[in-house]
Amino acid sequence: MKRLGAWALAAIALAMTEPCSTAAAQDWKALTRADLASAAGLIRDNHPAMVPAIGDKDFVARFDASLAKATARLDKVEDADGMAAVLRGFAAGLGDDHIAWAKSGGGQLKAWPGFVVTRQGQDLLVTITGPGAPPAGAKLVDCDGVPAPALLRQRTADRVPDPDIDAQLTINSIWVVLDDGNPFISRPRTCRFQAEGHMLEHTLAYRPATPADLQRIRDERKFFGHAGFGVRQVGQAWWIAMESLNDSAPAVLDAAKARQAQLRTAPLVVIDLRGNGGGNSLYGDRLAEILLGEAPLKQVRSGGSGRACAPVWRASPDNRKTLDLYAAKFADDADAWRMEAARMDAALAAGQPLTGPVDGCEVVERRAPPPAHPLFAGKLVVVTDVACFSSCPLVVKRLRSLGAIQVGTATNAPTRYMEVRAIDLPSGLGRFTTMQKAAVSSPPMIGPYSPDIAFTGDISDTKALEAWIPSAVR
Repeated sequence: MKRLGAWALAAIALAMTEPCSTAAAQDWKALTRADLASAAGLIRDNHPAMVPAIGDKDFVARFDASLAKATARLDKVEDADGMAAVLRGFAAGLGDDHIAWAKSGGGQLKAWPGFVVTRQGQDLLVTITGPGAPPAGAKLVDCDGVPAPALLRQRTADRVPDPDIDAQLTINSIWVVLDDGNPFISRPRTCRFQAEGHMLEHTLAYRPATPADLQRIRDERKFFGHAGFGVRQVGQAWWIAMESLNDSAPAVLDAAKARQAQLRTAPLVVIDLRGNGGGNSLYGDRLAEILLGEAPLKQVRSGGSGRACAPVWRASPDNRKTLDLYAAKFADDADAWRMEAARMDAALAAGQPLTGPVDGCEVVERRAPPPAHPLFAGKLVVVTDVACFSSCPLVVKRLRSLGAIQVGTATNAPTRYMEVRAIDLPSGLGRFTTMQKAAVSSPPMIGPYSPDIAFTGDISDTKALEAWIPSAVR
């Protein structure tokens, strides 16, 4: 399980920058220094990767390098934008999209040039435009002599933990021309576009973003969709929409259970995970069991070879509090959380940094054809987009192992580290997250998962998907 909730889409969210009245201008360096120290301490004292026995030398190296970079930037911090750049950049440098800095109350977009480019496939295309701006569909070639692919990485360097993951680049591609006030990354001045066979040169004229501009950008940046929640029939197919794996998921499972006979005899069942930023991956297992029965699920769970070890928690007083919170919140699993808490209490008493042994643990993955599922004779399809993160790729992985056909666009990819926890930083102006648990027998990264059949249209267009999928998977 990877509990994340709304945090998964925090990097996607846009908000108008509001002036901060809680700190005088001369305090920004000190405030940023204190927040950086707190964020670094959170990771150092609570993240399992910082324990030598875990053996994640790459994470430790990224931590050291990112902290050194952030520290070197401190003397140049003069305002809230500098603070944001330092802390956001420190988080991105750790290489895990779960680890993030978020401004309290939102606040990112400061100015824009009257148009937006977003990543479509491998190209940056104008998707939002207006009078005097490049036309919709124009392809960005370069800005100030920097080719578009390199520019994308430069402009998102303080936002994207892993630029080799397409989903992370796509989600953050709007920041190629949007301005968040980052003083360490120059905004483009003159760009060239290819449109209808012609090369166009455009000088960017930035202006403050109004609430109307912000709303338009939110509405028209269509690189992920919204599945919603529920079970519905579309022609001969059935759709199961599950936009998150949190509190709204059980009602969807109840609806699927009530229609189990119809679902199992349907020629096509579509599980729509668009916009799903994670939650509890066990909901995905329960849905698979409703559709396919217990036997196939048991078979894929038990597959694989090697010495598997149970996940372990980083033993720390603050992580220990999480277990009490979980026991209170998740009543059905309260006994299991209390057992986990007892293991952490024992580790803390013994001065051990982890709640279990990790020596000799091996990565265990099942590599076998999907098992037979005689209770379900139709085709099973799962729809994904770039918002699929945290527990969502775990569900996609499970469904693929059961024979599901993945369609849509590629997912994001979480690491083997689990259980997100956020703290308020000393300034009161932002929050920072850490991971608390390690699935030591999982691969270092889960995904990303690319679709078996890619959808090249507007992934937010539900009607278009409903019309396309039956013929695409025929």
